[in-house]
Amino acid sequence: MDTLVALILGKFVIVSVLSLAAGALAGAGGAGGGGFTAVLGGAALLMLSAFAPWALFRLIPFLEAGAVAISKG
Repeated sequence: MDTLVALILGKFVIVSVLSLAAGALAGAGGAGGGGFTAVLGGAALLMLSAFAPWALFRLIPFLEAGAVAISKG
């Protein structure tokens, strides 16, 4: 069950970070763009989207343990 939840949530995390990266990379070009800084930020967001599912897999068991501890009082 945990794996399924992590897989489903992972897709949303990947899409949201990729859209942020695309926006940062698109803003790098043209007049008033950030230039190299915007490209570097977009590349960092692309790397973050690559590691987001792994981080989510590591986070789910901690959240489950916390929910169990709260429910027991």
